[in-house]
Amino acid sequence: MLERHKKNDRGGYMAGHGKVSSVLDCLQGALEIARLFRASGYVLDKSEMKRLLAELVGSISEAKMELSKIKTPS
Repeated sequence: MLERHKKNDRGGYMAGHGKVSSVLDCLQGALEIARLFRASGYVLDKSEMKRLLAELVGSISEAKMELSKIKTPS
C-alpha cells in the first residue's frame, strides 16, 4: 500500500499535495486494507487486527487531509 507514496527524509511516507489523484490513492489503499481484513474471515490475532485497523484509519485520515488541501473554484 505505501509504495505509491514517496519516502520523506525521516524514512516515513508522504502523500501528494492536494491532488484528486492523491485522494483516490488514499481511498484505494483503504479499500485494499478492508479487502484484506474481510478476506481473512475476521480471524486474526489481536496484534494483526490492530495493525490493519490502524492502517485503515490512517489511509482514511490521509484522504481527509488531502481533500482539505484541494481548493474549490470561487
